[in-house]
Amino acid sequence: MGYSGTNGLEQLKQLRNRKVARMNTLAGRRKQPVKDMIGLRAKIQPTTIEPADPKVLAAISEQSEKNRRNRAIKRISATLALAVVIFLIMLLLTD
Repeated sequence: MGYSGTNGLEQLKQLRNRKVARMNTLAGRRKQPVKDMIGLRAKIQPTTIEPADPKVLAAISEQSEKNRRNRAIKRISATLALAVVIFLIMLLLTD
């Protein structure tokens, strides 16, 4: 948001007023007494979790299997790359 042009000062004043209003509301909230926690617990309703669709579970399982395979491939690739680097360093040092 730019503050150039003829209404730049007006925009700055509005922004400053918004900041002051926000600070005032936060200060007012800090002065309020702490609410009763027991009353809050009574208002919480238990939630029921519906079982997932088998197609969704199958897709999640398939994706997790792909991720597991990809991690294994990356691990093997990194190990081979490290072995090649060590081999090349040893080859250079033996000459």
